[in-house]
Amino acid sequence: MDRVVLRLMVALTVLCGTAPAMAQSTRPAVMIVNSKDATPRELYGVSRIRTAVAHLHGRVAPGSKIIVGIRSSEIFASSAPLGEFSPRESEAFHLLRSGNNWLVVGSDSSGVLYGSLELARRIEAAHALPANINVVDKPAFKIRGTCLLWMKYGNGFYNWPVTPTNFPWFYDRKLMLKYLDELAENRYNAIVFWNAHPFPYFLTLSKYPEARMFNDAELQRNMDQLKWFTEEADRRGIWTVVHFYNIHVSPAFAKAHAHEGVKVENTTPTPLLETYTRYCISEFVKSYPNVGVMITAGEALQVQQEEF
Repeated sequence: MDRVVLRLMVALTVLCGTAPAMAQSTRPAVMIVNSKDATPRELYGVSRIRTAVAHLHGRVAPGSKIIVGIRSSEIFASSAPLGEFSPRESEAFHLLRSGNNWLVVGSDSSGVLYGSLELARRIEAAHALPANINVVDKPAFKIRGTCLLWMKYGNGFYNWPVTPTNFPWFYDRKLMLKYLDELAENRYNAIVFWNAHPFPYFLTLSKYPEARMFNDAELQRNMDQLKWFTEEADRRGIWTVVHFYNIHVSPAFAKAHAHEGVKVENTTPTPLLETYTRYCISEFVKSYPNVGVMITAGEALQVQQEEF
């Protein structure tokens, strides 16, 4: 009986002795404070800082705090006097240390994002909070983008259906997140998808059912994927834009209206083509209000070179 009691006491001693250590290992090394109404873009930046400071235990002074937010946020009310951003300064940020506080001050949510990424980069490089920092930065170019093609060389160069078979990379969410992270780290703020006529691949187009290229399940898959992508891009300060050619229509629409002279690539506008194109654009804007639309005068148009 005594041996049983002794073993039980040893077990309780071991458990009680290790519990505080386990609790301490999960305690953050640095307190991070953000605005209570922080946007998804700001929260993404905060998450990158949190990752950077996760392994700084024992290398920071007690009470160290990182305060992250837009210049007008109430979280800076008790901070040292801060400079103001001019009304024209968008995506700008100010990083500075004030005592045991490290401040990430943005002119807007994108500024907070870029300031957070910059601070995270410096922490990861030095394996410590920067001892002295007072950095102000803003972009020189308003739009900094890259392009991805929903097109290929070969037959139907412009007119490729957006499917997992044709463009598997677009449906690989792990890959897309990695790519978006890389764009954000390099401070890109736009991405443009090129396709001759993308609308039937992402819209129901109930007014023109003959234009549909997918069944219900395929169309829903694409709509879900585009919405997911644009939300993830927006979290990283990246504006998604869809580019299309004029005057192109879906192969299904061209086939249905072939007796009216409609082709996939059309040289001149007609009342039908004008109405259809306007409808596609309006439906796209309604369905994806945060996605840009860019039109290009396709080579099929019978116009002089100087008119492009």
